[in-house]
Amino acid sequence: MSAIAPTRVQATRAYRRKLGDYEITALSDGFVDLSFGVWQGIEQEAFDAALTDHFMPTGGFRNGITSFVINTGAKIIMIDAGAAGLFGPNSYHFPDNLAHAGLTAADIDLVIPTHAHPDHIGALLRDGQASLPNAEIRVNQTELDFWTSEAAQAKAPDFMRGWWDLVRGVDRAYAGRLTSFADNAALGDGITHMPFPGHTPGHSGYLIESAGEQLLIWGDLVVHHAIQFPHPQASMIFDIDPGLGHQSRLRGLDLAATDKLLTAATHLPFPTFGYVARRGDAYQWVPETWRYDVSGLAWQPVV
Repeated sequence: MSAIAPTRVQATRAYRRKLGDYEITALSDGFVDLSFGVWQGIEQEAFDAALTDHFMPTGGFRNGITSFVINTGAKIIMIDAGAAGLFGPNSYHFPDNLAHAGLTAADIDLVIPTHAHPDHIGALLRDGQASLPNAEIRVNQTELDFWTSEAAQAKAPDFMRGWWDLVRGVDRAYAGRLTSFADNAALGDGITHMPFPGHTPGHSGYLIESAGEQLLIWGDLVVHHAIQFPHPQASMIFDIDPGLGHQSRLRGLDLAATDKLLTAATHLPFPTFGYVARRGDAYQWVPETWRYDVSGLAWQPVV
């Protein structure tokens, strides 16, 4: 009998689905463990009860980090770019994941971050240099203004202060390739910006449409499915304006539930595609059933 050591890494870190004529790939960039101490606006008893209701251990949780690749047939576009190890030792699978998805760093044409936290832009740099040799970066103007502001950095808590330096590093590394856009801008390729401020001043969602099908990628509008769907008032210490973030969350959840939008997000359980259902005054996340076929193969019952 042969003894084989466990790999401790999931074999599936890239997941594809069709969206109209586009192919969307979710890329897992590992995970980060967070305790109750990062939460605001919710008591620990309610927090633990919500985790228990989802058959999860209490006291904290393990949160996935996911980015998305859109293959339009003419371009390779990324929404967010992973953490590059900046959110702990378990959050740097980005280069391997590109290879796992049949891509190289040189294949990426455009990156559009939902916001500028390290787990969304960290992998844009490697040793201080641009990791994507051909990519353009597009950032919401409000977000870019905030994260390049020395005044905003001076007011930040100590644990966040270095995040401004990361954004300035990205700005330098992609000089001439980084541009900004206004709220509600149509970004081309069927992508429309949707402002969801609060988590950060320019925190963004993107509505992607192809051949009549839509997907809303909403960044950190909901950071944990067991907590913020039933308790949308709950916020985190990472939120710049928790009250505004709460308003944005309610608006986004209402939109997704009303329009029955397919959604995806950075920190929902991988591969993160799913729907929002109303539950009284709160909401519930309904994961999309795993898709066995990517090509859109017609249903073929054998009986």
